[in-house]
Amino acid sequence: MNAYTLLVYAMMTVNLLLGIIAAVLSVMALLRASSVADSTYTFYGKRSKGFWMAMTGGAAVVSVLGLLASLSGVGPNSMLLQLIAATVSGVFLAGVYPSVRNRNF
Repeated sequence: MNAYTLLVYAMMTVNLLLGIIAAVLSVMALLRASSVADSTYTFYGKRSKGFWMAMTGGAAVVSVLGLLASLSGVGPNSMLLQLIAATVSGVFLAGVYPSVRNRNF
């Protein structure tokens, strides 16, 4: 095994691990976004539940499809889209969810 082949395998492994992390983060954000009541978001000055469900749902779809593409090895693997999905999920989990959790109206 030469150095180039080893580098390609290392890149594929890192890509797969990042895809798994992005998919888990996005699905977790979608589940948490769906568990909060509608009025709680607007009461605390956040965007509506529909907005966050659409954003986290889109992020979950993109990240899971990107993970499946990484696992199958078929088609281009779009790490940029997975990074955007992880960013959207991270914004929700770090900025919105702490404000609205356990405060159902």
